[in-house]
Amino acid sequence: MENFKDEILFELERLEGKTDENPLAILKKIKAYDYDGSLYRSVISKKYDPNWDDYKSFINALYDKYLNKTFEILEKENDSFLREEIRKFALGFTIIKDNLYVILARLADDESFSILLEDSKKVLETETDCPVIATPILCFLKLYGIEKYRERIRDFLLNSFEYARKYALKNRKYDYLGDNLNSDIYLVISQGILSLNQEDREEFCDLMLNAYRFATERKRKYSMYQVSGYLAIYLTAFSRRIESKVFDKSIATIGKNYLENKFVFQTRYAKWYLERNGSEALEFLRNCECYDQLGYIAALLADLDYKNAKHILQEKKKKVQDMIVIEIFLEAIVRLESQTSMPESQNRMIWMFESVSATQRALGASSDNVFLKRVQEKTEVDDRLQEADQE
Repeated sequence: MENFKDEILFELERLEGKTDENPLAILKKIKAYDYDGSLYRSVISKKYDPNWDDYKSFINALYDKYLNKTFEILEKENDSFLREEIRKFALGFTIIKDNLYVILARLADDESFSILLEDSKKVLETETDCPVIATPILCFLKLYGIEKYRERIRDFLLNSFEYARKYALKNRKYDYLGDNLNSDIYLVISQGILSLNQEDREEFCDLMLNAYRFATERKRKYSMYQVSGYLAIYLTAFSRRIESKVFDKSIATIGKNYLENKFVFQTRYAKWYLERNGSEALEFLRNCECYDQLGYIAALLADLDYKNAKHILQEKKKKVQDMIVIEIFLEAIVRLESQTSMPESQNRMIWMFESVSATQRALGASSDNVFLKRVQEKTEVDDRLQEADQE
């Protein structure tokens, strides 16, 4: 694989010398090497059989490099012809469209806005057995800072959860399908809101809270309960203090049947973090034998800078077998040793955990868990290793 990467880099450097520093021409060459390109489909996948996640990261880094150069030229020259050439290049992504949306968000003009809005609506209509693609919404929300688009984006967000619910019910084929809602739509909308800057995000706090209440109602699908754990954590990112009793209710109702499941531990994290309740969390850590999920409690104690937890974390770690959880405990211990106060919200340890749901992982999404990556680097295990979810 490394030799193959060197071949690509050599070819791009050679082309760069011939094109009078035309980065768009180089981007077109990179696209041929991409999964969405002709060289990949006809030659590369058969000849090299690359590790797709590693190869994708390599190609995306090349895209970033030359897209930055292309947009530097566009910003400097404000060339309408170059702008349309960039758009045509973007619209050529027809299989995996992530780069299409990234480029449209950077173009940030009316045509790009319309495409992003339309494709974001399609995300809200994703059927239950299909993966929910986050990129359109995440890129769409990058335009929130542009005044002329702000109101329409706000309207989209404020109506998004309700639109998804109504669309799912309207298109339900059989009564036994229940709400017929793809649970990961709730996750993706929430991640989009979380991607806004702190000031812009605040007005959507009630929207997120209502989404959480819906996700934790009795008789929701298990996949929605899984998503609810992430929503609970996201609610801790708002400046407004959320009443912790909303989490007490979900722990007492759905949690009683799933005490060892990840989403219950995520909810405990949210409850105790908002309460700044290190003592109760530490007592829970001391007595809990569900080692696969204790990473959330370890992270909580670090994020609260609860120094009294260090010794118990060191002792508890000796009984942990899961390699990812061991990495989490090590990080928590290091933080408790080095921190002088609670970290700022955006620097909390909890953001190092996986942000894709179990359903997304099952449908092929890559993990973004920092601790998983550390284990992979140490042991060379593949991406199939993931956080335990007690399915």
